[in-house]
Amino acid sequence: METDDNQGQTGGIAGAQPTPARRPRLPMVDTRRCTGCGRCVGACAPQLLSLDVQHWKKHAVLQGAERCTGCSLCALRCPFDAIRMVRPTG
Repeated sequence: METDDNQGQTGGIAGAQPTPARRPRLPMVDTRRCTGCGRCVGACAPQLLSLDVQHWKKHAVLQGAERCTGCSLCALRCPFDAIRMVRPTG
């Protein structure tokens, strides 16, 4: 009679809990550096970035963060280094 040491397991180390899927990093806009040029808006394929006016100044704002793929094209296109990609907490 053969026995399977991993019977009932889904693979990996016996007794180890599965790791949750890593959340994509999201763009964080530094409004002090953002000039509102719109290059990041044009680079966002899912069209989640838009320009907003606050205190008489335009800057980029992320809308619908749950749909962001974390591709970081917006941060790469920003000539002012106003966008950095951060992993959400919580």
